[in-house]
Amino acid sequence: MKLLILPLSICFMMLSCGNSKNTTSENASDLTTESIEKIRIVGTVRVSDTGCKLHIEARENDGSTFNLYPENLDERFQVEGMYLKFYYTKTNTELPEKCKAKMSATLSDVTPLRK
Repeated sequence: MKLLILPLSICFMMLSCGNSKNTTSENASDLTTESIEKIRIVGTVRVSDTGCKLHIEARENDGSTFNLYPENLDERFQVEGMYLKFYYTKTNTELPEKCKAKMSATLSDVTPLRK
C-alpha cells in the first residue's frame, strides 16, 4: 500500500504543474492580442461656450468619424482646431448637458500634428 501512495503522489504533482503552465501561456496570448488591436487615431479639438466646453472630432482609420469628450486632455492641447494623434479608452462618465460627443474617454500618448 505504501508503495502505491508515492508513485500516485508524484503523478498528481506532475499533472498539476502542467495545468498551471498552460493557463499562464493562454493569459500571455490574450495580452498580446489586446496590444495588437490598439490603434492610434487622429482628431481635431473643438472648443465651445455651451454644452461640453471641449470635445474631439475623431476619425477612425476606416474614415468614419465620431465625437468624444476627453476627460484628461492636457491644457496645452486644448486649443480650437488643434490636430492630435492619440489612443483612447472609453469610460462610463456622464457627458455634460447639450454635449455633441457620443462618449467620454481617457486619452493616452497624445501627440500634436501639423496639417
